[in-house]
Amino acid sequence: MGRVVLALLTLGCYDPSPACEGACLSADGADGGDDGGPPIGCPAAPVGCEAFTCQALDSCYLECPPNVTFDDSNTRCIGWGGAETATLVVIDTAEENRCVFDHIKVAGATNWWHGYWIGFRQASNQPDPAAGWSWLYPNTSGFLNWYDGSDAIQYQAEPNDDGGPEDCAFMFRYDMLGGTWADAGCSQDGKTTTAGLICEVHR
Repeated sequence: MGRVVLALLTLGCYDPSPACEGACLSADGADGGDDGGPPIGCPAAPVGCEAFTCQALDSCYLECPPNVTFDDSNTRCIGWGGAETATLVVIDTAEENRCVFDHIKVAGATNWWHGYWIGFRQASNQPDPAAGWSWLYPNTSGFLNWYDGSDAIQYQAEPNDDGGPEDCAFMFRYDMLGGTWADAGCSQDGKTTTAGLICEVHR
């Protein structure tokens, strides 16, 4: 890798811009194939989806917009990356959360509560909205990024079971919410809450 690209990695410059003079990495933060295909070492993205990677992380990621339930979303992830290593995204660190959010965020969303499913699920019949959550793939980091209710955009902190049992998690895509998470009913198909899904192939 040339010195210019290494310097851009250090500066955190991902998107092509005049300042980068055409030498920036793709929006995923890693070298992609020469033919404009998926990032090197990642499965090809299905039609309508986009594969990406995150700087300094080994995983491959996939962003898809279809409106499907949590379980159907995870099934699509397995179909993309394989049953042994692919799930809805499992977020270990603030840096990984930021990378995923940077890929999906939108400014001034009309439906600010829309987001993308992540691989975080609560055991059923939990009386405490914050208890019994676990990732679909082993994760011992303890990282959490629930929306904390600290501004006037969302009226209360998450998770909250506000709509009844809400046992699956999604990441808000509205830029003002900074990649925080909320709980939702697992059968939501995107018409009311989620806008898509993020898969991860754990490498």
